[in-house]
Amino acid sequence: MDDPPRTESPPGYPQASYRPGAPAPGVPLPRRGRATVWLPAVAVVVVVLVVAGFVVVHAATRHAKPGQSAASTGPQPTPHDSSPLIAIGDGSALLAHVVPPPAGAHEEIVEGATDGVFTADQYANTYFDDVSTAKTELGDYGFVTAADRTWDTASDVVDAGVLQFRDTNGAAGWFEDQRRAFVGDPDAAEQLISGTPDAVRFEFAKPDANGYREDVLLAFQTNLVVVIFIDSAKIHRDADVALLRQQLVDLAKPL
Repeated sequence: MDDPPRTESPPGYPQASYRPGAPAPGVPLPRRGRATVWLPAVAVVVVVLVVAGFVVVHAATRHAKPGQSAASTGPQPTPHDSSPLIAIGDGSALLAHVVPPPAGAHEEIVEGATDGVFTADQYANTYFDDVSTAKTELGDYGFVTAADRTWDTASDVVDAGVLQFRDTNGAAGWFEDQRRAFVGDPDAAEQLISGTPDAVRFEFAKPDANGYREDVLLAFQTNLVVVIFIDSAKIHRDADVALLRQQLVDLAKPL
């Protein structure tokens, strides 16, 4: 499968969830007060996990090797085909398919979006330091819209987002580039998720200043890319994987 053409480096994802009022590791992105971001950039060699600049690191030095597959628990998504699951450009429908917060969680307002839905300009301006390059890269991959829900509980902070692309090639290309970017971080251990095609998780070993560690889950299904960030004092691997699987199942459900 050929990736869409790229100009330089593909954009990446927010590195950390939105923990209100808590300092984030690395350098904060000024335009998003509650979020830290993953911004891959070609010029940086040592670190991929940065907050203000975008790096894509394809080098293999010191990167984490894939761990054993996570156990198959919770709802199992069906293997995807190339048919779009949600009407192209229908941000409201996309948001309606984003996994909801559990009972008792406090849902946060998604900054930079319009009622939880992003245009390409909003997404680039919210998550990227180099806005112009980000817009170009989003266009190259055929980005259409994105939807996001964030919430916090007594034990963790969750940011669940789904990006929609024009076709499966664009989603697959974005997914693979983001996966490579996370693999390039020496603090991230990759784990394949058994029973779920095109799905991985990255567990970060070092806690931030508040003692929170991060679990990042990535998957793509048809023309959609799922990205979930979970920050918690203790990572609950099975529960995090179950949330990703539930999101994939929910994407295929009719409203």
